[in-house]
Amino acid sequence: MIKKLLHLKHWQFFLFYALPGLISILSLAAIFAIRIHYGDTEGPQGAILPLVILYFGGPLVMIGAAMSWLWAVAVGLQPKLPEGMKMNLKAFQFAFCGPIVVILVAAFAMLAGWEGVGFIAVLFLGWVYAMVGVFYVPWFVAKTLKSVELQRTDLGFADFILEFFLIGLGPIGVWFIQPKINRVAA
Repeated sequence: MIKKLLHLKHWQFFLFYALPGLISILSLAAIFAIRIHYGDTEGPQGAILPLVILYFGGPLVMIGAAMSWLWAVAVGLQPKLPEGMKMNLKAFQFAFCGPIVVILVAAFAMLAGWEGVGFIAVLFLGWVYAMVGVFYVPWFVAKTLKSVELQRTDLGFADFILEFFLIGLGPIGVWFIQPKINRVAA
């Protein structure tokens, strides 16, 4: 799976990444159109439920695609790092899991009815952990990509800042980064 993601053309991954978001937006527009036309009823034969599933499913598929891509780049390019360069893959894996763990813990806590200061403290600590992950993961991926591309070990943040911000731009950034990944993964 990692090799397949690394060798996708930029337009293929762009479609895989952006199309679910577009479908989600279009399903929301369809929900509004049905609500306007039929009022508060479900519409013709319960047409709203499939659209709601598409509306919420689209972002989940987008997040899954983005996280799969980040994982594939970070892990798949490790063997191509310059001689003598070691990046802390365990720290990446720990940071990568941060947002996922926090979302699951918060959902469980809310479903279990947790409240009060303890709940706020757990959420705050989880939020800090997730935010570290949200910034560390793109940093790690951008540094890995640039190190493999330039075959240098002495990179500063200024050397890979463009890749860092392009990763943050989501599907638009992937459009520009994926050709580089294709070149270095070949």
